[in-house]
This record gives sequence, structure tokens and C-alpha cells, in this order.
Amino acid sequence: MSPLVSLQGVARRYPGGTLALQDLDLAIDRGSFITLLGPSGCGKSTVLRLLAGLDEPSAGRVAWDGGRRPVTGRTGFVFQEPTLMPWARVDANVALPLKLAGLPRQEQAGKVDAAMAAVGLAGFAQAYPHQLSGGMKMRASIARALVTQPELLLLDEPFAALDEVTRFALQQDLLAQWSERRFTAVFVTHSIGEAAWLSQRIAVMGARPGRVMHLFDVPFGPARTPGLRHSMEFAAFCAEVSAAMREAMSATERAHG
Repeated sequence: MSPLVSLQGVARRYPGGTLALQDLDLAIDRGSFITLLGPSGCGKSTVLRLLAGLDEPSAGRVAWDGGRRPVTGRTGFVFQEPTLMPWARVDANVALPLKLAGLPRQEQAGKVDAAMAAVGLAGFAQAYPHQLSGGMKMRASIARALVTQPELLLLDEPFAALDEVTRFALQQDLLAQWSERRFTAVFVTHSIGEAAWLSQRIAVMGARPGRVMHLFDVPFGPARTPGLRHSMEFAAFCAEVSAAMREAMSATERAHG
């Protein structure tokens, strides 16, 4: 199976001279869940921006299956902050991508209701963002990203600011949605445990300029029960990924030294 998208020798240098990415190679299979893991400033969010079409590489190429990235509305983006419109009700926030795509209002309601129900927000359509907890706001943000049934879902540390219980619940919901819909997910995090729990593959990136230093196939099946987190197998895999992160950072420091 050909990948949905591959980054081939990608570099990104910003106008101020900062080299965020260099010689980055990564293939992302269609329908897979891959996590980008690495220290702050290693270019993880830059990769998401390239995949979203919000930025262009300075060198190399982003090659899409069929020659072009998914059409507008087929890529969803979930940010670290929910970025909801405070003056609009939750259902209007979730409906925004459909409105921007020109979908008739009568066709929006069913899609919005389904997306909200899928993330546990049924019954909150008339609420305003200030009436929601942090976790509920993030659920609304995820529903907004899923409402167009995207082919590609990009998630930039969406659970970083949440408490552990809420974070775990949203991780479970995200895995359930991915298992059901099989969109391609690219997830960014600093958490090794979160990466191991969610992903099929983990790309460990070195510090700036970012590039993939290690690529892991996660050895757990798609049905992940809470007990897995406390297993020796899970701990051993996280330790392996942690060692790879330390090695990647040391290699970068030696190169810069």
C-alpha cells in the first residue's frame, strides 16, 4: 500500500534564519495513527503545518498519493488550545467547517449532532464555551475537526493542558473514533506514555534542526484496555522509546558541539 503522504528530504528555514527541519524523511500510511515525539523546538508543529498546507518546505518535497493533498474540508486540525468562538454556541462552533464549505444549513444539523455525540457532547449544543470545562472545550474542538469526516486529522498536543483523568478519557475517545473511521492521524506530543498508548508508529525527532532519528512500530494491538498501561510490556516499550529520545538528543548535541 502506498503512503497517503511522504516527506522526502524536507527542510524548512524561516525568514529569520532559523532552520526548523533538515533532511526529514517520513512516510505516513493511509489510515494509520502516527505520533511525532521529541523535545520542544524540534519541528513537530512545523511538520503538521506542512501537512496541512499552511506552509511550504524550503527544500525537499511533500509527496501526496495521487499527486495532491486532500481537498479542502478533508483535513482536520486540533490545536493545543480549543480556539472556540466565545460568542457562539457549541453547535455553531462545531458547524463552522461545514458553514465555510457552503453546506446548506439543513444538512449541517445532522452532521453536527453526530460529531458531538461521538465525543460525548450530546446535550451541550446550546451551551457557550465559557460554560464548559477544559476537557469539554477540547471535545468540542475535536468534534469540529471530525464533523467533515476528514481523511487526515492533525493533532498538535491537544491534551497537554488537561488533568490526567480527563486526558485519559479523551485519549480513549480519540482511539475509538480512529478505530471506527480509520482516518489518517498525525499526533504531536512530548509524552512517551501518550505516544505509546495511542499510536501504531512513533517517529522520534532530534532537536533543531528536526529530523526523524528513530521510527518505532508500536507492538500493541488496536484493542487497548486500561490494564495495558500498567503492564511490564508497556513499561518496557516506553523505556525503549525513552532511550531512543535520549540518544537522539545526545547525537544532536554532539553534532552542534
